[in-house]
Amino acid sequence: MSTLTLNNIQHIDRTLYPDTEIVGSDRFYYNKYPYKAALIDNQIRYDVSRALEIYDWLETVGREDTKFKSGHTRHVYFKDIDKLYFFIDMFADQIDKVQGPVSNKHIAYLFERKHNGERHNPNFREELIIRKTKWHNTYDCKVWIGTKLKYNNFMGIINSDYSKAVRTIRQDTIRTIENMVDKSRKHRWNFIYCDSKYAEDIHFYVKLKHPDAFIVITKALVEEKL
Repeated sequence: MSTLTLNNIQHIDRTLYPDTEIVGSDRFYYNKYPYKAALIDNQIRYDVSRALEIYDWLETVGREDTKFKSGHTRHVYFKDIDKLYFFIDMFADQIDKVQGPVSNKHIAYLFERKHNGERHNPNFREELIIRKTKWHNTYDCKVWIGTKLKYNNFMGIINSDYSKAVRTIRQDTIRTIENMVDKSRKHRWNFIYCDSKYAEDIHFYVKLKHPDAFIVITKALVEEKL
């Protein structure tokens, strides 16, 4: 399996390992491994005999679909879910927790996150994260407003003029967003929380009405919905 696609990734079946902590991941590790097993020890303190068994196992199954990282923590990464299951069966006592996609919806979300991370657009960026709860238990979207104004353009002008211009752009942009959504909540002077269903409209109208502003939209997938 050289390239990750929707067709070659399976979600972890938590029911197979009720005694192992399995949590949803927030990324593809190194952009190529969907699954990670965090081990209980580090490179200084560990069970030597079991560690040697893990090294032997990794050599036996081959390094093509696995990756081992040892430092302050020790992690084993997997491309193939069958090898992950094989590893859990062999070394459950050495595993602190396992991370990976835990539903088909979660898999699609991780691909969307990967795509957004690779897309370059200086005027708009969308980030996807996983949270235990919504912001303020209500909102699954956070919008940060920045400006394209350059401080150098205000050289020779009173510094407060630059700050005032930045503040005006942000306040005007926030008002535009507030008028678009059914409910929202401001945080200080450059964040606003709302429902993620408005993300595309926010992107479009901010670009249209506020050319000196740029935004970063952060959508949250709540763990309980994975």
